[in-house]
Amino acid sequence: MSKTVVMGSFDAEKYWRPEGYSKLPELKDKNATQIIACMDELLFSLCNRGDLLLNRFKMNPVFKSYLEEIGFMFSNNRQDLYKTGNDKFDSDEACVFELLSSRIKEPYFQEILKDVSALNTYAILPSTAGICKQLSIENYYSEIEIIKRVNSKIYSHKLHDRIGLKKYGTMINRGVDITQLAAEYDNGRGIILKDAYGVSGKGNALISSPGILKRITDYIISQEKRGLQTCFIMEPFLEKRSDFSCQLKIDPFGNMTILSIQNIINNNFSYVGSMTADQDFVDYLDQHGYFTVMEKVAGELFKDGYSGDVCIDSMILADGKIVPVVEINARKSMGLINHYLDQYLSKFSLKGYFFFFVVGFKGTVQIDDILTKLDNLNLLFKPNCKSGIIPLSCNSLFINRELDSDSDQNKTYKGRLYITAAANCEETSLGLVEKTKRILNSLSFTVYN
Repeated sequence: MSKTVVMGSFDAEKYWRPEGYSKLPELKDKNATQIIACMDELLFSLCNRGDLLLNRFKMNPVFKSYLEEIGFMFSNNRQDLYKTGNDKFDSDEACVFELLSSRIKEPYFQEILKDVSALNTYAILPSTAGICKQLSIENYYSEIEIIKRVNSKIYSHKLHDRIGLKKYGTMINRGVDITQLAAEYDNGRGIILKDAYGVSGKGNALISSPGILKRITDYIISQEKRGLQTCFIMEPFLEKRSDFSCQLKIDPFGNMTILSIQNIINNNFSYVGSMTADQDFVDYLDQHGYFTVMEKVAGELFKDGYSGDVCIDSMILADGKIVPVVEINARKSMGLINHYLDQYLSKFSLKGYFFFFVVGFKGTVQIDDILTKLDNLNLLFKPNCKSGIIPLSCNSLFINRELDSDSDQNKTYKGRLYITAAANCEETSLGLVEKTKRILNSLSFTVYN
């Protein structure tokens, strides 16, 4: 019986970024990198019955049993794709497709990949085509160079002119121009500098003082002196009321389907959570021509050779104006994962609030302890419950402890616990999140967000 292999790397922009371009200052955080590498567990929500979920690290069997108990029936790898000590394919650099390519001829992976006939992935990466060829999967995706181009902030910036949208910023190709144009774009609240090829959540910087402006400008100019090119978008910092996103799909014939509208919670340009928009909000967008703009965007993307999943980030300003295109992401999205979770929850007349906790912890605490505590307090979601918490990940919580060869019970490890708070109203969902935070505290987790 044929099946689909579901897999992906969530830091797709890292693999799409062209070489030779300057970057914004950043602090390397190996802990965060390893957590992001484990986010592929969240893709279980995309699996149909019988599909194979292939993760970088094997799934915890207790966590997998819970997902089966609530109705997610899929197979998964019980060996890590990642090999500790393999310098060429370490968790910092190699995507899951490269890891699979390095192990695909091993008997274990040959066996579990038997009868695979299709691929469902978070994002198409440069090494995706090679895996499709090795698995004899028909590669119907857009060319990787097209994907890279439409995903860049240059593309979305220029698209505003093509479809007649108001453009808030300008392109910067020299570090010295940042200082010269900053005063022009500063509306009193600062300016935003966007790396045209920046990784999601790390590619934007708020410049709110002369000191920050000088440090960033000097840093970029120093890279130019080493021969790197510069490409940024400068925009005024806009006072906004809310962030939201549109998940859509363009088929190989150019037909567009709107899959969902997601209200987004961001913190300092970084994603925190999602909730599917209610019908009133969707109607509001429709009345203000938002979906007409989405049709135009999809048409331009298809004209430029792209088909597949798209997430378009949008926002509503404080004065009520809609900014329909902030960024274009040529891939799936966290909002789309929440959409699929809501499809599952709709069987119980519920919807979810997708959220993650950033935590620190010590000792030997396990996912079993969290599941047991939630269950004992009647907070763990079970089919036919009126509400409850669905833990969505395990490895992203514990991976930094698991990969530490000098594991120390007195050492604080960082992790993320992804959840959806399933309920029939937003107020109940938010209450469940707060109760989960208290449970984590009772298990000696420190919750940072």
